[in-house]
Amino acid sequence: MLKLNRAAPWMLFLAAGVAFQHSAWAQPDSPIIIHGGSPLTLQYDSGWQRTDDFTVITRYRDTAVTRVTVTLDGGTPQEIVFGHKPCEIRLRYGPINVAVQTDANGQKLLVAISGGARFDKELVKKSEGLYQSLLENERVESLTILKGGVPQPVGKISGPVDIRIEHERANHKS
Repeated sequence: MLKLNRAAPWMLFLAAGVAFQHSAWAQPDSPIIIHGGSPLTLQYDSGWQRTDDFTVITRYRDTAVTRVTVTLDGGTPQEIVFGHKPCEIRLRYGPINVAVQTDANGQKLLVAISGGARFDKELVKKSEGLYQSLLENERVESLTILKGGVPQPVGKISGPVDIRIEHERANHKS
């Protein structure tokens, strides 16, 4: 017969408490996925909220970027760990400029477009969480990723670019 010492129940209680505390403070949100092939797509399964013709925001405003994974031309994914630092990603897809950025605390993600493009004109809503470019014969011409204002190496672009932005939200319930 298996005997448990007196500390075993307390160890289980403490382990459950640590697991609960982590889940109460950090909850991953659905990632933002940018596919820079042809056509360009912006995907966020939790549903974009459009603020104007040029900007969409994430459903939860208290999220912070934890990591960005970039895959160039189907190659090896490159992971950049952010740890809640400010994030800025700029890419140019034909005439469309796309900027993904956070505030100084690495929160309040938004996606802004420029270069004469507008959401629901050049980037059309295919579903609640998906925008797609009407320009099908373009490609990503440039990509810049800044972590806390410092450029991160991403390599040379020669084909499709896939960017996965993972972020988590703090749960402020007491």
